[in-house]
Amino acid sequence: MVGILQDKDRIFTNLYGLHDWGLEGAKRRGAWNGTKDIVKTQTIAFINKKEQTTVTFRNIQLDSTFFGSQSTKVKVKVNPVPNEANTNNNNAEYSVIFSLPQ
Repeated sequence: MVGILQDKDRIFTNLYGLHDWGLEGAKRRGAWNGTKDIVKTQTIAFINKKEQTTVTFRNIQLDSTFFGSQSTKVKVKVNPVPNEANTNNNNAEYSVIFSLPQ
């Protein structure tokens, strides 16, 4: 313990830079406990089998810690369409880095 607060009660859990400074280190220290997932939903037009489409989300409210060199995960879930037999490929997870326009 340094000062009058116990380490578990500190807001900044790596103030002195003694631990991993990255996002994964912060998660291990519990810095992200209790945060909500950001969920965005969008409907796309019909596409044919094997076709791809791009979905763009704008005005996503992100904390400033998301921007820069920190990698985070984006999970994508596609709801099944009527009569879709194989839904094994309707979920994916991607590593992303968010950046601000220059």
